[in-house]
Amino acid sequence: MTKMHTSQKLSQRGLYDPQFEHDACGIGFVARLSGAPSHEIIQMALTAVGNMAHRGGVAADGKSGDGAGVLTQIPQAFFARELQRLGISYNVADLAVGMVFLPRDAAARDAARELVAAALASYNLQLLGWRAVPVDSDALAERADLLLAIDSGTA
Repeated sequence: MTKMHTSQKLSQRGLYDPQFEHDACGIGFVARLSGAPSHEIIQMALTAVGNMAHRGGVAADGKSGDGAGVLTQIPQAFFARELQRLGISYNVADLAVGMVFLPRDAAARDAARELVAAALASYNLQLLGWRAVPVDSDALAERADLLLAIDSGTA
């Protein structure tokens, strides 16, 4: 008997199109049933990500990756401090956080920020502020550093 691929069994319906079917390696899921936050959970999640290198998400240099990461609860104490530092009064329990990779070019970065603000406003969401995330370029592989240089127009 010939094994039939899933997409061969399915037909196009609505927005679904089987031509976009593909296999994926999977995900790891680590949680504490009580819901209590813990650094131990993060350590286990990082171990799970590290054990999924077989996905092909790591380049030959052993350092560059495909961006796989860990999704966590919003660290409310951290963002309460950041809001205070920015002079913003807001209920942290109602906070949503987005990570946006912005262009290095100042004009392009400003334009991107305006697009994000406009998109949020279209959903009646208020943009509270921006936080520059510290980056340790020494931790980047040579290839990743080259990509940063090309993206910033310095190569």
